[in-house]
Amino acid sequence: MAKYVVLWASHKQAIVVTIVDGVEEILRVKSKSQAGVGEEPWRHRRAYYREVIRAIQDAQEIFIFGPAQAKMELKNEILKWTPLSHRVVGTEAASRMTEKQLIARAREICGSRDV
Repeated sequence: MAKYVVLWASHKQAIVVTIVDGVEEILRVKSKSQAGVGEEPWRHRRAYYREVIRAIQDAQEIFIFGPAQAKMELKNEILKWTPLSHRVVGTEAASRMTEKQLIARAREICGSRDV
């Protein structure tokens, strides 16, 4: 059973679209920190990114969207986790995406991979 994850992440939340055998599931992971981006200590963001990683740990392929800094911070945290490090297949800048836009892009991306 192939499990594909397409996600959009900012410093405040991640929207995770998981596709298994053509069926989509949506999960939102919110950062627990209320501080602004510039004020937020790195350890709070790292805990948030690790929560996202736990939610996607079974993924066979991962595609990440998001604002430049958040997207790359999350990708770097994933790359540190050896079981997932080779599963990141792409990243793309997207400062804002609605849930519907993310689902449409997930279908596009995963459709090209014969989900």
